Amino acid sequence: MYDTYQDGKFLDDYRAHFSDLDKNVQIQCAQKTFTGKVLRIDKAGRLVLKTAEGLQKLSAGETI
Repeated sequence: MYDTYQDGKFLDDYRAHFSDLDKNVQIQCAQKTFTGKVLRIDKAGRLVLKTAEGLQKLSAGETI
């Protein structure tokens, strides 16, 4: 996938194998934890999470 990282062509394959879609998750990102429902992976490859505070777009983090 590295060869297509810059142009985003890998995203369709990434989305097809992404297992947390429509699930409620907790994401640890630096010192903050986000809790919400996974809506999608956007065009920039970010996780779009619906939280109580609104939509969060996360480009890094760990599911806990």
